[in-house]
Amino acid sequence: MQPRKPSILPGKVAAFTIMELLVVMILSTFVFSMALMAYQIMGGLYRNYEETSTSSVELDRFRALIGRDIAASKALYYDAPTLFCQYEGHYVSYQFGPSAIVRSSDLAERLDSVYRGPSSINSYFEQEEIMEGEIDRIHIEIRFFEQALLLDFEKAKDAAYYLNRPNRYEH
Repeated sequence: MQPRKPSILPGKVAAFTIMELLVVMILSTFVFSMALMAYQIMGGLYRNYEETSTSSVELDRFRALIGRDIAASKALYYDAPTLFCQYEGHYVSYQFGPSAIVRSSDLAERLDSVYRGPSSINSYFEQEEIMEGEIDRIHIEIRFFEQALLLDFEKAKDAAYYLNRPNRYEH
């Protein structure tokens, strides 16, 4: 008998066929593409959430700031499109533009954009809508992600104000 010659590949080797490997590659590509799509959707949702919360914080900041300025001011004047909050010796103004509301003060040399977004404004004095002069109530409508938010502020007056002012209906 002749001694057997050792072969490089002994007999049948257990391995995957080309078809099995192809099926696994197709399935793994499908799973990877689904994971990538889910990642992109979550990234878009996160960016939308971040934009909404940033705008919401800006809106809350604006509402608090203008409410504080109106409550602490001595008088309010409106000269379209600017609201003036008069204090003792200085003033704060709000410029209502088509895409932003800008706050400025005669004491500070900087402008402060307090809200980015379209708005409309109605001003009133003693229940009558006016476009220029002293006001005691202001109604601001702000577009916030396709919704209209209404902000209504009224300047509280004390009894001395009503007793000491001239009657505006007398001539």
